Amino acid sequence: MNKAFLGILTSLVLIALPAQASMQGQVNQSAAILNDFISGSEPTIPAKVLKSAKALVIMKVTRGGLIFTGSSGDGVIIKRLKGGLLSPAWSGPAALSTSGGGFGLQAGGEVIDIVLVLTTDAAVEEFSQETEIKFGGEIKGTAGPDSRKMSEMWTPTAPVYVYSRSDGLFGGLSVKGTVFSPEKDKNLAYYGKAVTTREILSGKVKPPAEAKILLSVLKGK
Repeated sequence: MNKAFLGILTSLVLIALPAQASMQGQVNQSAAILNDFISGSEPTIPAKVLKSAKALVIMKVTRGGLIFTGSSGDGVIIKRLKGGLLSPAWSGPAALSTSGGGFGLQAGGEVIDIVLVLTTDAAVEEFSQETEIKFGGEIKGTAGPDSRKMSEMWTPTAPVYVYSRSDGLFGGLSVKGTVFSPEKDKNLAYYGKAVTTREILSGKVKPPAEAKILLSVLKGK
């Protein structure tokens, strides 16, 4: 298989992947995804797992390809805050994008909704940086437990639990090799000033009123 042919296949993959949404679009999208994982069809995120979350990464990823496959997606990260009854329970959202690739004999494409439940400070710290994070590199994930098989004494043992749903031909999701990147320009536009992911997740940056659609899904969680 020559380089020209490989280049054409790669180009076809990239053309097939959708353009990224606006920041508010990502927030709205994340609210819908999270609501479905909490109260929709299986697989759902058990209440105990959600309570263990120090932060959540919520993404919509599109994969497509002929022989070579690629993925592209966007979403947000949001962090649980330590505060009293009058303090907000969760931070505002910070924008993230994903990219990845692989090799296989698949044909077609799919859309995948994914929620990463971060249960340790170290995992949150990785996603708080203004640099790319490669899953399977700096940080690893474990398939999230099923509520039907959890014991009453369950406690988190993994730094990241992965929940995903796919609608398409591939079925399932391997996040190994996926790269997560902060989107500084979208955060700038959304918050009206230059802010880092860490500053947003600290709770020191007040989220715009439009973020309520996502924060309301997490109310009391």
